[in-house]
Amino acid sequence: VLHPELTAPPRAVAEPAAEPESGADDSPLALHVRAPSSSELPSSDYSAASLLDRLRPPQLLHILQVLALEWQLVIVSDDDERRVGAAELFLQWLYPLAWTQAYVPTVPDGPWLDLLKAPFPYIIGLTSRQLGQLPTPLPERLCVLRLGGDSALTGARGVWSVSGPASPLPPLPPRENGALLSSLSRLCRTAGSLKHALA
Repeated sequence: VLHPELTAPPRAVAEPAAEPESGADDSPLALHVRAPSSSELPSSDYSAASLLDRLRPPQLLHILQVLALEWQLVIVSDDDERRVGAAELFLQWLYPLAWTQAYVPTVPDGPWLDLLKAPFPYIIGLTSRQLGQLPTPLPERLCVLRLGGDSALTGARGVWSVSGPASPLPPLPPRENGALLSSLSRLCRTAGSLKHALA
C-alpha cells in the first residue's frame, strides 16, 4: 500500500475551528493546505536527464501510473547505475507517496529470480541476460522498462522501450492527464536542450 511519506513535512494542518455557538462537543476542523518549498522536496543523487531525454512523456506517465496503482515494474539494463538510478527516480517522482512494496533494483542470479513470479507489487531490476527468467505468460499487471545501452565505440544510442501491462490502465481524468503530459513534455524538452547545449 502506498503511504504518505512519514518524514516529509505536513502538506495539510488541521486546526480546531472557532467554538460552535450551540455548545456541541464535536468541533469542526479547519484544513489549511500548503505546498512544500523546493528545499522540502525529496532530492536524488541521480540525474533525471537521461530518463527525460530518452522516454516520451506518455511512457513516463505510463510507468508512474503502474507504480501509483501498485502493479509490477521490471527495469532492464546491463548498466547497474542506469538501472538503479531509474528505479530511484521513479520512487522520487511518486512523492508525496512512498513505495512500501518489494524493491530490488539489482537482483542477483539464483533463487532471488523467483521474485519475478510473486503475486505482489514490486520494482525489480534485471540485466538483459536475466530477462529470460520472466514468467511466461507475463503477469497481467507487469510492466517492463528496457533501458538499452549506448555503444561507446559507435556512439549509437540504445533503444529504450516500455511494454505491458496486459491489463489496461484505468484512464486518468482528461484534465489531469493533459496537465501531466504537458508538464512532462516541458521537462523532456528542457532535458533534451540542456543535453545538446552541453554536447
